[in-house]
Amino acid sequence: MEGTAITIERRDKASITIASIYKSPRNTMLHSDLQNLFSNRRNCLAIGDFNAKHTTWNPPGSNTPGKALYSYAIKHNLQINAPEKATRQTHRPNNSIIDICVSKGLYSITSESIPALSSDHNSVIFEVEVDNLTSQKINSIQITNWNSFQNHLNNLLPGNPYIRTIDDINEAIQNFNTKYRAAINTSSKTKIIDRKPYTIPPDLHKKIKLKNLIRKRWQENKDRSYKRTLNKLNREIKNELQTHNNDIWNNILKDANPEDLSLYELLNKNKRKKGRHPSFAETRRISNIQIRREGRPHSRLV
Repeated sequence: MEGTAITIERRDKASITIASIYKSPRNTMLHSDLQNLFSNRRNCLAIGDFNAKHTTWNPPGSNTPGKALYSYAIKHNLQINAPEKATRQTHRPNNSIIDICVSKGLYSITSESIPALSSDHNSVIFEVEVDNLTSQKINSIQITNWNSFQNHLNNLLPGNPYIRTIDDINEAIQNFNTKYRAAINTSSKTKIIDRKPYTIPPDLHKKIKLKNLIRKRWQENKDRSYKRTLNKLNREIKNELQTHNNDIWNNILKDANPEDLSLYELLNKNKRKKGRHPSFAETRRISNIQIRREGRPHSRLV
């Protein structure tokens, strides 16, 4: 991947890095290139010809670099911005959208493809809102070790503070809040969920709510008509959920490719864990325990 970047330093505001990118269609989309571009940068724009196609911004189809870029963006909370119209015109009917913007920390972006020049690539204008920086939500869960939290809090706040005036009270409150946050941060770790949350279609969601309501009515008055309706809804919901899950799995398989290791990661994630077989000594011990429980005399296994 080739590129030229500048950093805009702003007074009393976070700096912004803007990179002009070009990736040859003959080269693969390397994870290390994306890591070097976006790591350790708070606000970054990478704009140019990525030669990357994905159905999320290029409806006609996807290619291997596009799948790799899309996967990296999902895992690292990046946003991919692209115009609605094609950016590369060919003599074939399958024009493509490959001139895109990948952003980090900047999410209010609009784009437009303009066929103003004689080049096979259209000019693309990206308008970025830089005065109102908002962070994109990350699917994450915070796990706190409460025993460690209590130990840290005891060490940070030994005993009751000596308070005589109102200023002492305010200082004690501020000190407690600071120490409390420090103990929470030290004792907690955040796990980022890099996969999309599981969602179901709105119509199916309404049907599940109706099923729960019918089940409640059946439990209240034991009317058999409610029971028949409940059984019918259960069968329909089961079939629709199975169809929905199959569609999700088919979409995952479409994006899997052996060249960017996505197929390997998919198989490795879904590989069944091998069962552990008990050793001969464990088998003897279990057999002896069963014999004693049944009241039979102890005997050795040969």
